[in-house]
Amino acid sequence: MPGSVEELVELLDLEAIEDNLFRGTQPDTSLQRVFGGQVAAHALVAASRTVPEEYGVHSLHSYFLRPGDVKVPIVYDVDPLRDGRSFVTRRVVARQHGRPIYFQTASYQKHEEGFEHQEVANILGIAEGTSKSQVHKARMKIREYLVAAPPLEAAGRSRA
Repeated sequence: MPGSVEELVELLDLEAIEDNLFRGTQPDTSLQRVFGGQVAAHALVAASRTVPEEYGVHSLHSYFLRPGDVKVPIVYDVDPLRDGRSFVTRRVVARQHGRPIYFQTASYQKHEEGFEHQEVANILGIAEGTSKSQVHKARMKIREYLVAAPPLEAAGRSRA
């Protein structure tokens, strides 16, 4: 398990094998199975790397099919189901030993001004009265952090 934020960011980094195909590494652990949250996070990172940055994830569905093997890297295959003007949808299949262990469908939406049907949850601790465009900018900064190039590239290693 990661002992620091830097180790967590490094763990969540994925190696790009080719277009829409990524490989995630496993941390050294005494556990018998891969932690499901790690697989879900890897799948979301893989999907997000295939989506233009002006889109933010707004819906995610997960299916855990089989336990993951901690001794083997997981391959994430991203299928671009839909690229629309306002919405983008990705399906990710995580595989080990040639078999799917996890499915994820993630839908992304481009921020657009318009009528709102729901109050925005204040999960970011944003002050009352902050405009929706400021909230959107804060969310995009968080997204940039989550999908930004990891410190590995600064050390001369690349994803490609």
